[in-house]
Amino acid sequence: FLEYLDVTIKTQDEVEQEVGLAFLGIVPSIGQQAGRRGKYGRYGKKRKVLSRAREGKEDINKDLFVSTHPTSAVSECVRSIRTNILFMSPDEPIRRLMVTSPGPQEGKTTLVLNLAIAMAQSGSRVLVVDTDLRRPRVHKAFGASNDKGITSILLGAAAIEDVVLTTEVENLFVLPCGPIPPNPAELILTEKFKKLVGDLSDRYDRVIFDSPPVTAVTDAAILVHHVDGAILVFRPLATHKSAAKQTKRALEDVGGNILGAVFNNLDLENKDYGYYHYYYYRKYGYYYGEGTSEDSSSPPAEDRTRSEMTEEP
Repeated sequence: FLEYLDVTIKTQDEVEQEVGLAFLGIVPSIGQQAGRRGKYGRYGKKRKVLSRAREGKEDINKDLFVSTHPTSAVSECVRSIRTNILFMSPDEPIRRLMVTSPGPQEGKTTLVLNLAIAMAQSGSRVLVVDTDLRRPRVHKAFGASNDKGITSILLGAAAIEDVVLTTEVENLFVLPCGPIPPNPAELILTEKFKKLVGDLSDRYDRVIFDSPPVTAVTDAAILVHHVDGAILVFRPLATHKSAAKQTKRALEDVGGNILGAVFNNLDLENKDYGYYHYYYYRKYGYYYGEGTSEDSSSPPAEDRTRSEMTEEP
């Protein structure tokens, strides 16, 4: 009865069958995974010491996590999403990408930055454009100023080369929002914005736009015309199915190309997620570990035996 009353999205099947979108992958809870050395230590002994991240002794920049923790399960998940996106259109590469969500606080900016880092690490010149002209946040991840940005270019107060920031991540560049305008949607509708998107595409291999939530404002429905595809970010046990369906319908009604959806901030230890608790926890939590082989995670022998028995055809 409680499951019947639960109207939030929890599984991949609900994304594919009820919402009608391709499922691109998951991003585990970064706070949960940061600094984690695995549930089991060497020879299958349970670890008794909590990670420094869990104890609050390590400051975690979730927006740059793929750069600072390249061997983590989170980074592997983001790289898997990157691969899925690239293979969706092998003949015509997706060069301009928009990331949005049904509502606020679903982690779209964190996904934008970590996905951009993963693409930059593969050798592409990647530009992140903060087109959330109401609540910009991209510049904060790098400790940069928001005095100049995309709005400065559109108003003729600056040139592209004057406002694009070079980051500590090789091949990754950032174009901040700039001064917040009183009419964000009208700026995106202008011919100047269309020309700017074309100029940015000529300068960089991939351009990723951080867009406002779809159900809150109309900006995303306008911006989707300027990109090759859009990704929707859902937060399991938080995003309502009705909001997900409404978001999909709003973008498709204006001719937008939705590539698929991503689960963000997925707690792999929460059994409320159903089979994700078992499958993804074993796949990413055990197989991918940080550090040397001595520090890598591996389940006890009895768990390995049980999993091998259940996985036999």
